[in-house]
Amino acid sequence: MIRNIDHNKNRGSTFTVLLGVVALVAFLSVTAYQVISGPVRTMAQTSNTRITDLQLLSTGRILIQTVLNSPTSGNCDSDNFVEATPFVTPATGEPAPSGGGVIPRTNIGISDRDAFGTQIGYCVWDLGTDTNTGTCTGDNRLDGSNDPLAGAEQSRTAFALISAGPNRRFETTCHDFASNPDLITNTAGSDDFIRRFNYEEAVRLSGDLWSISATDSDIVEIDRDIELTSPNGLATFSANVDVRGRILARGGLQVGTEGDGATCSSTDDAGTLRFNTSLSNLEFCDGTAFVNANGSGSGHSSPTILTEQTIVSEQTICNGTVTGRLRYNTNTQRLEFCDGIAFRALYTENNGPTHVLPFLDFPATPFLFSTITGPVTAGNPLPHTSSTDTLFIDHGGGPSFGPITAYINNTDNFEIIDDQCSGLTIGSNETDDDIFCEITARARTQTGVNGTFQGLLVLKDATTTVTYPLIAVIEDYCEAGTSAEGGVIAGCTDDFIYVIQPLGCGTATTNPICDGTDASTARLQTATASTFYPGTNSALDGITNTTDQATDTGSIGFPAAEYCHDLVLNGHSDWFLPSVSELSLFFYNITPITTQYGIAEGTFTGSSGRMWTSSSRIPTPNTSNATSMQGTFFLGFRAISNPKTSTERVLCMRRVAR
Repeated sequence: MIRNIDHNKNRGSTFTVLLGVVALVAFLSVTAYQVISGPVRTMAQTSNTRITDLQLLSTGRILIQTVLNSPTSGNCDSDNFVEATPFVTPATGEPAPSGGGVIPRTNIGISDRDAFGTQIGYCVWDLGTDTNTGTCTGDNRLDGSNDPLAGAEQSRTAFALISAGPNRRFETTCHDFASNPDLITNTAGSDDFIRRFNYEEAVRLSGDLWSISATDSDIVEIDRDIELTSPNGLATFSANVDVRGRILARGGLQVGTEGDGATCSSTDDAGTLRFNTSLSNLEFCDGTAFVNANGSGSGHSSPTILTEQTIVSEQTICNGTVTGRLRYNTNTQRLEFCDGIAFRALYTENNGPTHVLPFLDFPATPFLFSTITGPVTAGNPLPHTSSTDTLFIDHGGGPSFGPITAYINNTDNFEIIDDQCSGLTIGSNETDDDIFCEITARARTQTGVNGTFQGLLVLKDATTTVTYPLIAVIEDYCEAGTSAEGGVIAGCTDDFIYVIQPLGCGTATTNPICDGTDASTARLQTATASTFYPGTNSALDGITNTTDQATDTGSIGFPAAEYCHDLVLNGHSDWFLPSVSELSLFFYNITPITTQYGIAEGTFTGSSGRMWTSSSRIPTPNTSNATSMQGTFFLGFRAISNPKTSTERVLCMRRVAR
């Protein structure tokens, strides 16, 4: 039987199959793109958030220092608190947070845009009871807290820097203290990034030069060592010097003689010391006359020295007539002095750093001194913290003090874990549990930035404030953009530090001179003709890729890999052409790296900013293309499939064990 075969029908079936193959290829391409672009986008967003955090921190430091250079040193309304630089109204069409404005870039010479391209928002508050007065009148500041050293943490904000985030829209509102003590609110789900600087932090970051005396606005207080020298070894003051803390005279303490004019005619002179050269005696003023301080010498009364027997039988009265007298209390086993009202204990030592009557005693050593060591790992993300330390506050006799307020002025690097003192009045009842309390604190880091950071544990009652020094040493974290190991740190993993070679080295491979500019940077092909890369073509291991390509004996050369393989620079010869994952560290930390070189980030964006990797085309290798990378404005960076014979920028890397 003979069949008539319909050839046209068969041709239709073949066309259908071809369409299915095309659809399948398209589906696999889209899937591969999504697999790659998702992590890249996430890494870029994390990079921009990290960059924004560091940018806002550094901008805040500059704003703080700018205040100190103003004609009024920031105290424009002559109260006891320094005000930060006022905000400015943005140009037409530029966004700003509600109630605030943007930073005054033209005044302080800093970048006014965040990593997403939006002007940095800025809110600032006029602190203290005097608002919008003096030379502050008319400035762009909101009404802040009357006492930024007390109250809730949020209400102590001096100024805030705000990034509008990836959506480039501000969803943040700044308020006067009277309308909202938290000062800042934003919309639920907002991607705005807010960096507050409270008053205590501003004082610390200024080297304590923001600190104005609580009793005299003309006095600036500084918690720093001051060394005075002069050609003859003596420093001279033309007026009285009022020292509010302890004097440590390492070279010895020498007092004036009776011929130097020290007076003793009123209670204001009480406690003045002098050396009587005719009698060879040290004397002190008791408010009426100079008295022999060592109990010897003709014509001078014996000093007030009280024995235990005298204390028990006689010395029970303390008033203005016996101010400064000492006694030993056999009940509490403490040395006490009369302050004109009651006997107070001087000092005691228990297990741990105990300070009796802390509002009278400033510690000689830091209460907390801790070290935090990096790096960050996948199983141990930031923040990292130190071990804890506990301060014991003991009454020790005498009048009660309180209620106590306790807080730390640098909450970026320190935190209180347990506070049993705030709200407590110590010594109101010696038989109860209010004769002592404890505060436990520790150091912390949220950013992993290396350095030595200082803070203060502040204790206050209604009349007095005392501060306890805190010191944290943060070390062994990775700081991209810093010069090290023959180049600039591009980034780190748990195990390695990756260093990119300096810009502008040209194509010479033996000790080239690098001018640091992009214009002189080597630009090469990765292959002189279309071919598969030899070896493994890893997306992770640039060292293996470089060795395989540079030592291949075929007729086709691999100039980019050969250049890095042969490079001898800054005493190192182990350079390699980075893989796609290793070069991503460079783009992830592009801001600190370009800042180090003093060039714009835009140098590495778009097709003109491409850099070769040693990895084959992703996801499928072929003879024609390999992977380069370039920066993008929104994603941070992306991998590009590029012809191997194209001439693109080449920057070699080194890998150093951590």
